[in-house]
Amino acid sequence: MATSPCRGPPWRLKCGMIVGVEDATVWTLIATAVAAAASLTAIVVGVDQLTRAARDRRLEALLRGALEAEVDGERQRVIADLHRLTVGRFVAREAVPLKLMVVPAGMMALGVSSAFSSGLRSTTLWGIAGAGFLGSTGVIHLVRLAAERHRVARCYREAIVPIRAYTDTLARMEGGSRLELLYAHLLGFSVVFLAGGAGLLAAREAATWLSTVLMVQGLILTPALLLWFKSRRERASLHEPRNRDGSLSPTWTSPSDAS
Repeated sequence: MATSPCRGPPWRLKCGMIVGVEDATVWTLIATAVAAAASLTAIVVGVDQLTRAARDRRLEALLRGALEAEVDGERQRVIADLHRLTVGRFVAREAVPLKLMVVPAGMMALGVSSAFSSGLRSTTLWGIAGAGFLGSTGVIHLVRLAAERHRVARCYREAIVPIRAYTDTLARMEGGSRLELLYAHLLGFSVVFLAGGAGLLAAREAATWLSTVLMVQGLILTPALLLWFKSRRERASLHEPRNRDGSLSPTWTSPSDAS
């Protein structure tokens, strides 16, 4: 371990270094902790998505039994609303299956890992920016698929028929508003730049202005944009995507409409 040329108690800051603990070690630990927290969050979200279908099946069976056994009219309405909400999620998962999100999620993960690797190699900002384009493209597809799944669920709950889902590549790129597209790009870049800043922090073994800016913007913009998308999802239109030239066709149609 390197020692400071300055003298003094080990807990005091002398000559820009904490005696007994190197700055490099501290910043490397911080960067590693940020990367580990991001990976853990992704794992938790993925496991939650995989297990939600099983939880909903158990909940649907429980609500169906409670609805049949309940005699009070007010309680029946509450249980019926919960049951309709649960079945709506089933319909949405059938219309927009999870497998459609695998490739966009992989693009996002590849962008994050590429940005972190570029930072570790101390390459220029262009490498991290290129990873940002890849990650933001994945985010755009994920946002549109999630929005379409939520729209289908709301259509079922509010008995708006026919229920159709548009999930092909053209619908993902043309669906939504311009503001949604812009914010999806910003969300992708903020997450990727956060990973790039963590990589720079670990590689250069000291805090630089570039790594600080990248990490601070990621820590601020990412949760803010996620909250915006969540609030917008609740107010989103129930109408199908714009299809003025007839180029969009539904990839899933409810059985009653298909027949």
